[in-house]
Amino acid sequence: MLSLGENQIFFDFEDLEPVTERVKLEGSEYEKSKKRRNKEELTATANMEVYRSLECLPIESKLAMREAISDALLSGQLLGYPMVNTRVRVLDGRWSNLRSRGPLVFQQSAVQMVKELIQESKPCLLEPFMKVELDVPDHIIGDLLSDITGKRGGRILGIRSVKARFVDNSEVSGQDTGDQHQDVDQSRKAIFALLPLSEMVGYNTYLRSVSKGEAQFTMSFSHYEQIGGAQQAKILDDPFYY
Repeated sequence: MLSLGENQIFFDFEDLEPVTERVKLEGSEYEKSKKRRNKEELTATANMEVYRSLECLPIESKLAMREAISDALLSGQLLGYPMVNTRVRVLDGRWSNLRSRGPLVFQQSAVQMVKELIQESKPCLLEPFMKVELDVPDHIIGDLLSDITGKRGGRILGIRSVKARFVDNSEVSGQDTGDQHQDVDQSRKAIFALLPLSEMVGYNTYLRSVSKGEAQFTMSFSHYEQIGGAQQAKILDDPFYY
């Protein structure tokens, strides 16, 4: 059973010490046979590319990265479904004062990074499972159990007796109220099972046919489970497989 959780994004680089590296691309800080230039002249002529760690990133660029990662997880690589139970950790990186200008650059980098990581992580499809309660005649229980656990790929949670809908008051008038739990319908049973939602399409028609209209069921959402490899391949080849 898989419980769905929100995606998590961590910036581990925020706990690291800032790192700065300078690379001289062109120009010179000094001129031969002359005194050192002042800062304004140096800035105008010397072209220095400065690499800094992500810890030095402006706050608006950090927010842009986080938002871009969250948006990228809303559309997965498999049929475009949202990603769930995903944890993204940004360890560290370097950014340039010349090439990395503005939050847009970091948004694009974050989206590209997430797409590549998703492809490498081999994501899988999830399908919803339903909790189903069936009220059925006792004589068809065997057929229903075989159908649920067989081709429908479900699991039986339990079977119990069904309380009688109508009770003869003359028979129970002299009994103690503590014995009323014995007023059950011996000809019917309640089956509790887990079934994929895809297998519930048309199930009402099947149940009426096999029980001659004497059975009924209710269902509610339970959880998600991973789809098997062979079945996932069929779905990816044909999105309308279900």
